Amino acid sequence: MASFKNNPININELMIWKRNPLINPRTNRKIVNTKKTYKYILDRYNLHFPKDIDIFDSTDERDPISLNKFYMVDKDNKKTLVYQNIENLILYSETDTIVRCFEKESLQHMKAYNILLHPVSQKEIPDDILCSVINIELPNETTLEEKALQVFQLFTNISIFIDYKHFLNLNRSKILKLNYELKEFYYQNISIDDRKKIDNTDGNQYFNYNNNYFDNKNDDYIKIYVLDNIENILKYKESDLKYMINYIILGGLSLVIDEVKDVYDDFNFSF
Repeated sequence: MASFKNNPININELMIWKRNPLINPRTNRKIVNTKKTYKYILDRYNLHFPKDIDIFDSTDERDPISLNKFYMVDKDNKKTLVYQNIENLILYSETDTIVRCFEKESLQHMKAYNILLHPVSQKEIPDDILCSVINIELPNETTLEEKALQVFQLFTNISIFIDYKHFLNLNRSKILKLNYELKEFYYQNISIDDRKKIDNTDGNQYFNYNNNYFDNKNDDYIKIYVLDNIENILKYKESDLKYMINYIILGGLSLVIDEVKDVYDDFNFSF
């Protein structure tokens, strides 16, 4: 008990203790579940985690919307807390073995856009979890950042996680390169008949602008155009073309965003 007298137990220590409750997480000495030290730690744990689940229980290492990391895992499978403000996190049990974790802001945006399924598992988020965050009012016009968040969220349906902010940070040269490559990939690798199935018209509705069209347009306009087209082809529901569509978009993004190429280097982007 003396080790916590002047320096109260911290969140990381509480979660370490949960994994080995008969060891003092600060001194690594054995403790007895009838003694003061054990009761003190248990009370503090229950105060911070009343549902008896904590961040280290989370199946998700990061928020599936913002992609902010909750914890790191080393080669020995030891977890270390990296998220700073745990009061900003909401945990819930999806099944007996799966625990989900969100930042409050992510849940607020999902709720506002009526996204009620977990982006990875596609299982319903419990009503009490959605009700635990305050409602936010959406602007009448979607901002570029909100649009990017919505579109890149579609990738999580196939367990691909890309920070939408990398897209937002593209300069004019790179966003034009992305538009050029996506247009080339799309028209060279998907037949006219398949493109007709995607756009339900003549097969020429998406990625139909050459870069010279944007000479008098600002960067945000180009980014919105690219996002709209990515969104349109990603929403194609039939499985016959889904892989090729995802492959084309990831291939284009890998040419302008280093992180995509590094993380998804198992994709052989050769067209």
